[in-house]
This record gives sequence, structure tokens and C-alpha cells, in this order.
Amino acid sequence: MTSFSFTSWLTCAVVIINFLTLAEAANCAPGTYLSGTACLQCEAGSYTKEYNQRSCTKARAGYYIPNAGATTETPCIRGTYSATQGSTSCLSCPAGSMCPSDALANPQKCSPGRYSTGGAVECTWCSPGTFNSVQGATGCCACCAGWFNNNPSLTNCQKCSNQYPYSTPGATSCTASMGLYAPVSSCSMSGRNCRNQVPVRRSEPGIPTCHTSRERACPVYKINNGVRTQVGYKCQFVLNDLWSCGGCPSDDSDGFSGKDCTEIPNVDSVECIKGQCVRGADGVALSLKDPNSSAAEGLVAQGFHAFHVKSWRH
Repeated sequence: MTSFSFTSWLTCAVVIINFLTLAEAANCAPGTYLSGTACLQCEAGSYTKEYNQRSCTKARAGYYIPNAGATTETPCIRGTYSATQGSTSCLSCPAGSMCPSDALANPQKCSPGRYSTGGAVECTWCSPGTFNSVQGATGCCACCAGWFNNNPSLTNCQKCSNQYPYSTPGATSCTASMGLYAPVSSCSMSGRNCRNQVPVRRSEPGIPTCHTSRERACPVYKINNGVRTQVGYKCQFVLNDLWSCGGCPSDDSDGFSGKDCTEIPNVDSVECIKGQCVRGADGVALSLKDPNSSAAEGLVAQGFHAFHVKSWRH
């Protein structure tokens, strides 16, 4: 009769226990892992996709796993991202950036001339009349007074011309008529911030204070069915404006009104220099102020008086 020693019996017991442990381990399904002799669920942010795993795998950056017991990771959709491993959710794309594809780990900053306010798949173009000149902008700045642009996605604004020097903030074009805002000498962002737009001061209600001392706020009229009605004011350079030379048209508030130099008869060429209509051929100026100066032929009836101002030209 064969007998077993205690050592042999113990060896058999260990073999049986190991066999049972392996059998139990074989039952650890995807989404779980073996911890000692037990199968435990993977925590949120991690997963297993095969049987009998000793540990769980963290979700990659750009992916997430919201619940425990997962067998796969889920990509973040467009407009969202995750920057770290083991994420349980995705974050909304931050303002100033875009997230144009699935499974994105790093948002892309908006280029100058574009912006976003958060959760963007694509950055938005700055609209005409606005601009920005920095990466990662969350908005656009209005073109300054005296500046404009008329295309989208621009990084700067253009200065209004001398002929049409005025514009309101955010303008897509310029005008010869001054409004509430005086032109500024430069138009750029202050770091990442827009510059303040300050309305020009008014000398009295309804009458603008012009930007330079060479200008004067002249009334503007329209004629409808023979009736003249004032519709506003326009700042004019009365010292060199050919049509309102020396003052506003039909304005006698300071003792003389501006003259339309183009209406002077018998003159081939004419200019307005320092508020005087100047005959180009011989440098004779037609005074608007001095009624005692010698009269030029054919001009007295028009209310003009003549004297030489050749030295004024330059």
C-alpha cells in the first residue's frame, strides 16, 4: 500500500490552489483586472479590452472614459479636447483657440485676424470694420476714428485719406463730414487690448469741435422743393477750401463769409491760399476782409478785392 508523506500532500495542495486561482483569473473579463484573487472593475479614465489583465490602461490624451468597467476609450469630439492621460471627460475648446478635429490633445490658437469665444471648431474672421493683430484673440477691435477697413480677417486698419478724413469707430469707409469722433493719429492694439474710442468734444449742443485749428464747423444744407434746410455740420479747411475760402458759405457771424473761388469771373485759374482766393496767373489775391484795397477789374461786383500775395504761395 502506497503512503503519502506530509510534504507530498502539501505539494498537491499548492498545485490545486494554483489551479483554482488560474481558473478564477480566466474569468476576469474585459473591463476588469485581477487584484489578488478577485476581478475588479477598471476605474473611470482607464480600461482593459482583453481577458485576464493584471492592470488597466489609462485613456490617451485626446480621449476619455467616463465610467468604470470600460473596454475601450472614446475620442473627444470636435470643439473639445483632453490634454492628459486618464481623462474622464473632455474640456470645451478655450476662447482664442479652435479644436477642428476629433481626438485632439492640444487646441490650436487662432491666427491674427481671427478669434473665438470658446468651444470653437474653427476660428471666426474679424468682420469688416474690425481687426486684431495677435494670436489667440477672443474678439476683434473696432477700427479707430479716422481709420477703416472693408474686408474680413484683417490685422490692421487703413487711415482715411485727406479728401475723406473722417470715420466713426468700426467704419468700412470714410467721409468728408465730421461726426462725433475726431480722427486719431494711430490705430493699433494696446498689447492684447483694444484702444478706447473717445468722442470729440462739442463747443455747443449740435456743433462739433473740429480736429484742428485750421478747420471750421460749417453748416450743411439740403434743398427740397426750393426750401433750404440745415441737416448738420461739416468741418472744412476754410484756409484752403476752394468752395468755402476764408469761412463757411453764407456765414456772416464773424463779419465775412466764405467765398466760392470758382465763381470769380474772368479768371483762368484760381486757388484758395490762407483764406484768400488767389488768381493763379499773376499772384493777385482777392481779399475777403479788406474793402479798402484796390479793386481788380470785374470783381468788385462780386464782393472781392484784390492785392498781391505772391509771397504766400510757398
